[in-house]
Amino acid sequence: MYIPFVGRLIVPSRYGERFAIGHIVEEGRHLFVTPGLGTSIIPVRFLVPPEISVLRLEERLKGEQPP
Repeated sequence: MYIPFVGRLIVPSRYGERFAIGHIVEEGRHLFVTPGLGTSIIPVRFLVPPEISVLRLEERLKGEQPP
């Protein structure tokens, strides 16, 4: 559940909203966190639509730029 200007009320993680959703890049490492399909703790989804993500991973040569 996401409330504008307030944020997420409950994030069951010791990192809070830092790794709550989306593509995160830290120190050259990539992490992708999906909001998922169901609910957790409170059975409510507000402003966080359910999502099934498809990630396409490609190998790049060193120095090659993304398309």
